[in-house]
Amino acid sequence: MKRIILTPILCVLLAVCTNFNQLSATTIVPFDNYAEMARASKSVVLAKVIRSSEQSFGSNTFRVFEFEVESNVKGNLSVRTQFTIKSLSFKTNDGRQFVVADDISFEEGRSYMLALDDFNAEVKTPKLFNYAILEKVTLNNKEYLVPTATSQNAVLLQTPSGKTPEPIIEVDKIKFLNNLSAALLNEKQWNIYDSKADRIVRLETRATPAGCLYLGGTSTIAGYRWQNNSSSNPLRIWKESAAGTAGVNVDNAIIALTNNYNISLANQGTISFTPSCMTSSMTATSAESSANFFAFYDGLSPTTNDNKTIVMFNDPCNTIADLSSCAGVLAYGGSYAGCTPNHSFNGSTWNSSCYGFVVVNNGVGSCLTSANYAIMLEHELTHVLGMNHLSSTAYPNSNMNPTCCNVINAKDRECMDYAYSASAILPVELTDFQVTANSNDKVNINWASATEINHKLYDIERSQNGKDFESIKQTAAKGDVNKAAQYSFIDETPYSGLSYYRLRMIGKNGSDDLSKTLSVTFKSSKVRLKFYPNPVQDNVRIYIASPSSEDFNLDVFDVTGKLVWSKKVSTQSESTEWLVDTHNWSKGVYFVKLSNPSTVLTEKIMKY
Repeated sequence: MKRIILTPILCVLLAVCTNFNQLSATTIVPFDNYAEMARASKSVVLAKVIRSSEQSFGSNTFRVFEFEVESNVKGNLSVRTQFTIKSLSFKTNDGRQFVVADDISFEEGRSYMLALDDFNAEVKTPKLFNYAILEKVTLNNKEYLVPTATSQNAVLLQTPSGKTPEPIIEVDKIKFLNNLSAALLNEKQWNIYDSKADRIVRLETRATPAGCLYLGGTSTIAGYRWQNNSSSNPLRIWKESAAGTAGVNVDNAIIALTNNYNISLANQGTISFTPSCMTSSMTATSAESSANFFAFYDGLSPTTNDNKTIVMFNDPCNTIADLSSCAGVLAYGGSYAGCTPNHSFNGSTWNSSCYGFVVVNNGVGSCLTSANYAIMLEHELTHVLGMNHLSSTAYPNSNMNPTCCNVINAKDRECMDYAYSASAILPVELTDFQVTANSNDKVNINWASATEINHKLYDIERSQNGKDFESIKQTAAKGDVNKAAQYSFIDETPYSGLSYYRLRMIGKNGSDDLSKTLSVTFKSSKVRLKFYPNPVQDNVRIYIASPSSEDFNLDVFDVTGKLVWSKKVSTQSESTEWLVDTHNWSKGVYFVKLSNPSTVLTEKIMKY
C-alpha cells in the first residue's frame, strides 16, 4: 500500500480555539467554514489510528501516529491507504526534550476527520494543526463526528473575508460526508447545520486543575517551568536583528510580562540568528542536528546559563504552511527541557526548561495591528514560560485562552503565580461534587471542600446542552477554614431529559475556577409549571416539564381576569422555558395558567 508521511505544523491557538479543559497550540485565523477549509486542502479524509509509537528520525525521537483511510472526500488518499502523522515535540539522544504547547495527539483505535495539506514535496500536514479535527463516536449503533477538545472550546475571530466563522459542531457522520462532498462539487451550498447531530454528543475531556494547564503536565509532572529564576538569573530573550517594527512588539510584550508576572526577564536586544532547522523534515542531516542548535544557545553570553529564548520571524525553517489571505497559522512557541534534572516547586515535580523559542510566520505583520501583534507575542512567550491555554468559555477575557487578542488578566496572573510564586495556594479544594435526581421531581446538588482559603462564594450553573450555562444559585462560602465544609442545594425546576451542572468557585481576589461538569437525566412524573423569580421585577422565566410530548396554552391574567400575555407552547420544542418581559406590568398579583384538554394548572405570581 502507498504510504505517505505527514508532519503537523507547530503552534499556539489564539485566534480560533478553545477547555476546558482544552489544550491548544496554534495562532490561527480560520476559514469561513469547513467547506472552504476543505477546498483549500489537498486531501480530506476520515482515517483510523492503527498504531502509535515512538520512532527515531536522525538524532531525535518523535511520537508517530499511523493512520488508515476509511473514507475519502477529496484528494488521492484512497480507502485503505496508510499514512503517518508525527509530533513536533521530540526527545534527543542526550536526554533533552523539545515540547510544543498542545502538540497534536491521537488515540490508537479511534478515527478522525482530517483536512490535509502539502508541506513540501515529500511531507504533508493537517491544514490547521489541531483545530477543526473531528473524532468519530458511535452511540446506539449510529456514527457521529464530534469536535476534539481544542475545537469544542473555540472562540472564533472574524475570517479574512470579514465574516463570523462557522462553528465546529457535532454532526451526523453520513450527512456530513455526503454534504461536504456535494459542496466541494458545487452541487449544493454548504451549511454545517444541514449535518447537525440529532442529539448532543460530547467527548470526555481532561479535567483542568483549578482551571490552569502547564506544558508537559502528566500525572507525575506538573509541567514545564524555569528553575531558579531571579533578578540575578533572569530568562534572557533575544529577537532577530531584521525584526523591524515586529521587534518593537517583542519589547512591548516583554514589558507586559514583567509587569504582570512574578518572573524575571531580560531583554537582550537583537541577534543575527541562523537556525539549524532540525524540525523542518522527517530526517535530520548533520546540519540539522540538535547538537548544533543547542550549541548555538550555549554560545550566547553568559555561556554558563541555560535561561535563553529567541524570537524568530518569517518562519526561518519553513515549519509552517504559508498564510492564505491571513488565514492559517500565525505563530508558535514552546521550550526545551532536560538540560538539568527535574526540580520540585510548591510540592510538585516540574520539568526544568532551558531553551525557549517563538516562531512567527511570514506576512503576519500585515494581518494584525501592532497592539494585537504584541498581545500575540505575550501569549506565545507565556507558553515559553510553561503555561498552556485557559478555557475560552470560563475565561473569555484572559490572554491565555485560545482567543486573540486579550490583555493579561487576573486568571493569567493566578496561573503564573502558582508556577512561579512560592507557597501559592488555591482558594478552594473540592473533595466531593454530586448531582442526582430525586423522587420529588427535583435535582439534589451536593458538594464538599477540604479547605477554603480566601474563598468568597459558589455559583451553581446549569445547562441544557453542556456548553451554554446559566447561574441558578449563589451560595456564600463558610469562611477561611482548614477543615471540611459541606453544602447542598435543591434545583426545584430542573430541565427534563439530559442536563448539566457545574460549580464556579469565586475567590475574594476576584479569581474564579470551575469544577468538573456533571450530567443528570431527569424525567418528570407529572406536568409541572414553575417560574422564577417570584416576586418578579423586570423578567420572569416560566418553566414547563411534562412526561410526554404535549401542546398547551400558556396564559397570564391580572386579578381582574384581563389577559396580559399568552403563548401556545409544546414540550416537543428544544426549550421548555420562556423568558417573559414584565417591565410594563403594573405592581400586583398575577395568575399563570397552563392548560390543554387533559390538564389545567394555575399558579400565582407577584410583581413588585
